Formats: sequence, structure tokens, C-alpha cells
Amino acid sequence: MLPSPDTYRSRFIDDRGIYDWRSELDMGFEMIDRQSTGSLAACIVEPILSSGGVLEPPEGYMAALAEKCREREMQLIFDEAQTGLGRTGHLFACERDGVVPQYLTLSKTLGAGLPLAAMLTTATIEETAHERDFLFYTTHASDPLPAAVGVKVVEIILRDRMAERAARLGERLKDGLHSLQQRYDCIGDVRGRGLLLGLDLVKDRSSKTPDPELAQQVAANAWNSA
Repeated sequence: MLPSPDTYRSRFIDDRGIYDWRSELDMGFEMIDRQSTGSLAACIVEPILSSGGVLEPPEGYMAALAEKCREREMQLIFDEAQTGLGRTGHLFACERDGVVPQYLTLSKTLGAGLPLAAMLTTATIEETAHERDFLFYTTHASDPLPAAVGVKVVEIILRDRMAERAARLGERLKDGLHSLQQRYDCIGDVRGRGLLLGLDLVKDRSSKTPDPELAQQVAANAWNSA
């Protein structure tokens, strides 16, 4: 497992506040290389680590990760279950980095509440899978109702320019959160992109010690006021 690219707490942040993510990424792959036979299949990553704390990798990180994968002949897989379909201000979050993976997975937003997932890949990989008679199926593969919903979801997202709307509203929300950060010392960091944003709540900013009790209280208050 690669170390998470945490721009707030990484031990690769020096006393000047500069984050040496390249050295951290090199270290991560060095550890993987030492513990493997060199025949690695794939690397699975979220363009923004959503449930992991809304960790947004620095610009250039994903391109460097893709290069590491190419060097090892690994497939690159982007999990965009939460970041895909407009939430970050792009249709797919990986678009910001200009990196095209071999596979991209979608779910959640795609089904608008119905159980629906999709896997996108390149034409070359699809043709190879077809030639070799690869087959994957489950009880509910290709159900027409969720499939129709998925088509309509994509149609509406594109028609109403919802990715652009998420980018615009996200900037407004982020400005508001930064304003709160100036007023309250318990907000250590504001991060994310588009409408996928997060706050890092701390006991004090100097130590960056997390405050899980406060986080739970804030979440409960937000839930009760919804």
C-alpha cells in the first residue's frame, strides 16, 4: 500500500511547510518493490481520497504515479465511485491531472440511488478481452432498469452542465470554509475540489492533533439541522 498523499500531515513536509511528495512516492514504490517479485498487476487509487479524509494529491502526483506504473508494466485503475460524474468540477476527477487510466470504475452517483456500477476501459483492452473470451457476469448484470437510470443520469449531468456548476459552487463553499478557518482555530485545514470538500478539525493548529470528538459533534449537529 502506498502512503496517502497528505498535504497537511505527511512526514515529508519540512519545516518550511514544503511537501516533498515525489520522495514520498519514490519511498512507497521502493517498499513495494522490496516486498514483491516485480510482477505487479495493477495500482488502484482514488484521484481524491474521499473517505480517507478528502486528501487531494498535489498537481503532478497522478502523472508521476502513472509513470511509475508504466515502468513496472502495471495497469492503473481509478476508483471514481465518489469523485466521478461532476462532483469535483470535472466529469471525472482525473481530468484535472490529464491522466488516462487503463480502467475507471463508477457507481453510487451513476445509479441515483439504484444499485448500478460501471467499468470503463480502453478499446484495446476491450478487444483483447473479447478475443480471449473473458466473461464476467452476476445475477443482476445488465438489468434494464438501472441501466436506463444510468443513461438518464449521464444525460442530465451533461445537459445541465452540473460539473461546471459544482466547480462554481465549490469555490463559493470553499471561500466560506476558509472564512470560518480564520475565525476558529479548531479548523486546521480546508481541502478538496469542487463540491467534494473536507475540514480537518484539530485540538490545536501547532500540533495538528485531530479532535474526533469535535468532529462527531459537528457531524451530529449538521445531520440534525439538515
